[in-house]
Amino acid sequence: MKFQQKPHKKTKDKKSFIEKLREEEQKKMDRLIKTNDKENEDGNLEEK
Repeated sequence: MKFQQKPHKKTKDKKSFIEKLREEEQKKMDRLIKTNDKENEDGNLEEK
């Protein structure tokens, strides 16, 4: 896992980078949860 995709310029940029990272992780978790719900309802295994 990459902790830093691009070099940080300032502390506030570092903070925004962390916030973006957390938002991306949250989106991934939401997608996983939705995918699991779909699999439970339809019985289909969809792998991305």
